[in-house]
Amino acid sequence: VLPILWRRFGTSRRVHLRAGFTTPRMAARDVTALMPPGGDIDLLKIDIDNCDSCFMDVLLKAGAKPKLIHVEITDFMPPTLAASMVFNGRMVGNSTCGELGECMCGSLGEFLRVAKGYRLLHVEYVNALLVRQDLFHHLAGHSPMTLSDEQKWRLGWLCHPMRTHSDWSHSVLFRRRGVDVSVLADTRVPLEKRRAFAESLFAEKALRREYSVRA
Repeated sequence: VLPILWRRFGTSRRVHLRAGFTTPRMAARDVTALMPPGGDIDLLKIDIDNCDSCFMDVLLKAGAKPKLIHVEITDFMPPTLAASMVFNGRMVGNSTCGELGECMCGSLGEFLRVAKGYRLLHVEYVNALLVRQDLFHHLAGHSPMTLSDEQKWRLGWLCHPMRTHSDWSHSVLFRRRGVDVSVLADTRVPLEKRRAFAESLFAEKALRREYSVRA
C-alpha cells in the first residue's frame, strides 16, 4: 500500500506522508511542524487502536485547535465512564490487541475528558464526532443541542443494529464469552458498580495499571 501512496501523494505539497511506527509525541511533533498558525486545523482524524485518546491529548496540548475531531471510540462505555489504556510502545499494528480489543482507543467519556473546549456532536456506532465549542451552534442545529451526551451515545450505539449483529461488535464478542456489556447502559445500576464492572473486563491490565476507568 505504501508505494501506491507515495506514487499518488509523494510530490503533493498538500499531503505529507509519514511511514512507520509512531508515538503520541512523535505524531504531535510532525503535525505541529506543518499546521497553520494558531493550530486552526479543519479536521483531526485519529484511528490507531492504541490509546487514541493519548494522541489527541498530546496534540491538543501541543497547540492544535481542530474545528472537528473524528475518533473511533470504545463503544460500549457510556460517556459517564472515562476508560483508557496506556499507550503500548511495543505494539506493531493491532497484532497484540486480542479478539476483544485490549488495545482500546479510549471511551467516549475519556475523549470528552481530554478534549476540553469541545462538545459531542454525534455518535454513529463506533465513531464519535466532536466539534470545537465556538462552532457548535453552527453545526448542531436545534435538535442535537437538546440531547445530552448520554442520549447521543444511546441513539448512536445502543440503538444501532450493528451492535447486536456485527461479528466485530464488542457486544457480540463479549456475549460469546457470557458477558453482557449492555449492563453499562443500565442507569438502574449505580454508576460505581458499572465502573467496577467495566474495570473487571480487563482485570489483568487494571492490576498492572495499564487500564483504568473513571466515573
